[in-house]
Amino acid sequence: MNGSVSEAVEVEWEPGRGRLRVRVGGPRVRPGTDQPSPAEFVAPVVLVLSEDSTPLDVEVRGLPAEAVRRLSPYSAVRHRAPASDVVSLDYEAGWLWVRLAEGTAARRLHATATVRLAPGERFGGIDLDLRPGTATAN
Repeated sequence: MNGSVSEAVEVEWEPGRGRLRVRVGGPRVRPGTDQPSPAEFVAPVVLVLSEDSTPLDVEVRGLPAEAVRRLSPYSAVRHRAPASDVVSLDYEAGWLWVRLAEGTAARRLHATATVRLAPGERFGGIDLDLRPGTATAN
């Protein structure tokens, strides 16, 4: 993807289906490895898009406690520096931010989504399936 923040960030965006898949910092985990299973939950999300609908940032708010614990290495609140420039966590607010690409924000898509934190090396990734009828843009 052109404009990517890092070569290690892979983004697949299907606007017609409301599906976003992001992989950060390494290959997908092969089935059968002893990585933790994906965490899945429903949460409010904000997807920041450029003029040509390229995803620039994704924010997940209201993370459950288990997800916050899993993502704690990315917290600037708990550590002097987060483990990544691409992934950041506000530990106390349960808010996750992932930088997907460089660019100028043209609109923000607010929605409720089914969120899956995919295991992998370091962060792994995140999958979002926006729930029909919940998306609003500004």
